[in-house]
Amino acid sequence: MNIPKVYRVWLLIVLATLLSWPVGADAKEPPVATLRLVNGDFVAGGLCESNRPDVLRWQGVHFAAPFDFNLGAVSAVRFPSSNERVKPKGEYCFEFQGGDLLFGSLVALNPKEVEVDSPRFGRLHIQRPRLERIVRWRDGEGMVYVGPNGMSEWKELGPAGAWRQEANHLTTDQDGACIAGDPRIPPRACIELELSWTKAPDFMLTLGARGNDDKQAFHIETLDRALACVWETENEADLATLQPIADGAGRCRLTVYLDQPRRRAVVFSADGALLADVRVSDAKSEPKSGFYLLNRRGDLRLEQLRIRKLGGDMPQPSEGGKSRLSRMDGSTVLGNVERYDADKREFVLVENGRETRVEVAQVESIVQPQSNEAPPRDVHACLQDGARLSGKLREVKGDRIWIESPGVAEPLGVSMSDMQQLSVLNRSKPAGAGDGRQGRLEMADVRLQGCLVDGAELSRGGCLAWRPRGSATASPLEPCASGKIVYRETPPRIIPPSATYARAVPVRQVRPAVGVDRWVEVLAGSKSPPSAPRGPSKTTGTLYLGTGDAIPCQIKRIDKNGVWFESSEYQATFVPHDKIKAVNLENAVRDTKVNPTKRDRLLTLPRMKKDSPPTHLIRSVDGDYLRANVISMDEKTLTVEVRLEERRLPRSGIARIIWLHEGDASEASPETAAAAQRPAQTRVQALRRDGNRVTFLFEKLTGTVLSGTSELLRQCRVDLTEIDQLLFGKMSEQTAKDLPYQRWKLSAAQEPAFVKKDAASGTESALVGKPAPDFKLEKLDGTPFRLSEQRGKVVVLDFWATWCGACIQALPQIDHLVGQLKNPDVLLVAVNLQETPEAIHAALKRLKLDTNVVLDQDGAVAGKYAAVAIPQTVIIDRSGRVARIFVGGGPQYVEQVQEALQKILLEGDGQGASK
Repeated sequence: MNIPKVYRVWLLIVLATLLSWPVGADAKEPPVATLRLVNGDFVAGGLCESNRPDVLRWQGVHFAAPFDFNLGAVSAVRFPSSNERVKPKGEYCFEFQGGDLLFGSLVALNPKEVEVDSPRFGRLHIQRPRLERIVRWRDGEGMVYVGPNGMSEWKELGPAGAWRQEANHLTTDQDGACIAGDPRIPPRACIELELSWTKAPDFMLTLGARGNDDKQAFHIETLDRALACVWETENEADLATLQPIADGAGRCRLTVYLDQPRRRAVVFSADGALLADVRVSDAKSEPKSGFYLLNRRGDLRLEQLRIRKLGGDMPQPSEGGKSRLSRMDGSTVLGNVERYDADKREFVLVENGRETRVEVAQVESIVQPQSNEAPPRDVHACLQDGARLSGKLREVKGDRIWIESPGVAEPLGVSMSDMQQLSVLNRSKPAGAGDGRQGRLEMADVRLQGCLVDGAELSRGGCLAWRPRGSATASPLEPCASGKIVYRETPPRIIPPSATYARAVPVRQVRPAVGVDRWVEVLAGSKSPPSAPRGPSKTTGTLYLGTGDAIPCQIKRIDKNGVWFESSEYQATFVPHDKIKAVNLENAVRDTKVNPTKRDRLLTLPRMKKDSPPTHLIRSVDGDYLRANVISMDEKTLTVEVRLEERRLPRSGIARIIWLHEGDASEASPETAAAAQRPAQTRVQALRRDGNRVTFLFEKLTGTVLSGTSELLRQCRVDLTEIDQLLFGKMSEQTAKDLPYQRWKLSAAQEPAFVKKDAASGTESALVGKPAPDFKLEKLDGTPFRLSEQRGKVVVLDFWATWCGACIQALPQIDHLVGQLKNPDVLLVAVNLQETPEAIHAALKRLKLDTNVVLDQDGAVAGKYAAVAIPQTVIIDRSGRVARIFVGGGPQYVEQVQEALQKILLEGDGQGASK
């Protein structure tokens, strides 16, 4: 279809492409605008041309075509803020009914209209009843601060992120949120401020504060359902009520004349009525220039803060509701401003038939009574320089937004570069997005509720197309887009519990791995598993791919090429090894959570196995794990290689096989390569409600059925009504990396620093020469053992586990070495790491050992001795100090321990350790 002209369209297209590419830390993306909907959704992008006043046409990043949003469904459009504060230009600031502000020069004024020359809009003719106030501006001369501007000028003292910037306002809805800043309030200042809220407020505002909450400064705060001002010092206080506070939404517009040297503050309402005159006589404190605002409860918005120097006397009270002119010296002239005499540069006032003329140079402000009638308005525009406009949206043309403002004869065209925020005043709930299944699209800078539609109708086949709520049109996503569509907020577990692990599982509840021989004996049937499953078995298994896919199927066999399977849902029957992460067999499994420490040890490759690492991790139906190389599997037998020996295991005892890839199987997936070759297609991954996943290249949407092609699984079809989430683009790859099976990867055991430096001496550990950490553990026979009670003996601590091959080789040799010494002052203590007494007894019986074994069931003692790799042998001298530490086993291991023991026994009492 023909795409309408889009402003900055090339910038947006380039930006959408860049968002999908990795960028350096120093790269900065150009700012874009953000459209926010009434339902809280948002999408970054830019406005497009449209001559329909009831529609905002929006080109979103990541989308190929614009959306036509119903104006009532839009909350606001927020434009990028200028890096430098824009200073408004003009001789006067004109304030109009409804809060509009314009800056410019006064050309003419009569009872019917005001003619203004605006630097932004040219000559404007404005109906006189719309005018509420004319304030002397002179390009900001005399103004100290105009804001509140962005958050960069303020410091948050309460919860971080509690305050946010909306247009030129600061707003919060968090209790206890507070901001402070130094707008340089002069000792004598005129401060105009405007605050609003949506429900009964509770706040405190301090003018002339130093630091945080300054109790000895002038406050405006809520007290007993009223807004009050108070000035309190160490010796006295003065308080006055400003206005009552009702439930629901409200606002206050106040002008405060603050005279800190004389300790006086006079407060006027927006229509000029005197509200308060508070004074204190304490003259100890110096004038302060800070500003502090605390939101105790509810919500609060700081909409305006203007500060200028106060010259002359305090303004005189006047009767509210009447026209008046305020002079620069603080005096007031009552009467209706009849006209402006441009030739003489004088304002002409009439009061009771009497005419008064005031020179322009003497005028500080002119106030006209406010009208209770609110003009109809659809949108409100806030500009970078603080100007405000409201009215009816006319059109978006070129780089300008055209607004028809009530009472203004000329349409107002605002350049988008001058815009800060365009707010919609007459809002409505977004309508539905069509007949498709409703979901939520989430991408970078995008969150849109809506539905998928057939992208072929939009001439973008192979791309997902999305229609948001509130939009009359849909748009295809760019092929490089990445994100997800959420159909159900809390999906079920998608990976079996055994593939995950919990950090707070008591070790006694975790069945440990047994020794290799014992493991093989159990599965081979020499002894039945003590907790073999009962009842009917599952009829299907699951195939887990590197892409994150979980495919329900029957695993038929495994050979040197890969896995052969059958599935009623997919045409494929084979997947090669390098694309597989795990297989779940059909056997019923009594899943147990894997303790993180045990899991890390299972995936830690011993140093002696670096050249021949295991390729698989095999889990029995009883929860034991075995590291091995899978050779083949048929309907009855799994053949593996363990320690260079071929073993045959009954398939009925195997629950799961996990592939231990050195790299990430998802990084070079066929789907990724195909997507790169065919950029017009989008890669999707469907997370089905039954916990399974499937990844394919999207081709079309028919009704609620997505279809496409997978390089591994061939033709794929997914019904949207049966899935919880749909991932697309790089999101599927990123999510796959976080799945439990993807994290099951071997890592080589790190060489301890002291082993690398001096493996033979065993003296390079930081623990050597220091008192041995004391501990108390339970022996294998149930009696207690405390290290500190062995003072006077040479203690050999050997950290080991039955599943550690190097430990099984080293422990008998260490036991034999200590036995040969025949020295009652040498004690061997085998510290077993987190295994059950049953597994330890079985291993000792097989090794024909009768060794002192203590149970380190939570790994705490291993942590004290930095036993990050086992076997680890620690020799403690007679004085209770660590004398030597040896790690890792190997052919010279026992000789090193023997030499160290002999030297320690000869030196005696730890002298060798102290040298």
